[in-house]
Amino acid sequence: ATRFGKALHRLLEWGNVNAANTRLAVREFELTLPQAQEAAAMATRILQGEGAWAWDSTVVKWQGNEVELMHLGQTLRIDRLVQRGDTGDWWVLDYKSTSAPQEDATLIAQLNTYRQAVTAIYPGQIVKTAFLTGQGALIEI
Repeated sequence: ATRFGKALHRLLEWGNVNAANTRLAVREFELTLPQAQEAAAMATRILQGEGAWAWDSTVVKWQGNEVELMHLGQTLRIDRLVQRGDTGDWWVLDYKSTSAPQEDATLIAQLNTYRQAVTAIYPGQIVKTAFLTGQGALIEI
């Protein structure tokens, strides 16, 4: 499960799920063919789903993947952090393979911590948070 998740994250970092990138993820994370196919399918659903705008250079002013922050003495790693060019809003995006992460209090708390960390860096700016699920949904928290 850990290797699968890391492969999914890598494909989303690259923002392009093609045969070459999928092969690289298979090799790097030692996935089986069915695991690789599912990771590629899930990444494709996220990249083409409700949060597709987060990879659109005409919408995004700034973007970072696997953004590491220190907050209250704790190291945090945000899956994707973007700033929209049209609104200036910051978005903390967290990838989840589950279809209903909003029902998990621990995941909600984690996302709220991420929001607090980004707000501390950009006081006075709007910081939004959302889960991007493997089914292609964007679930704003």
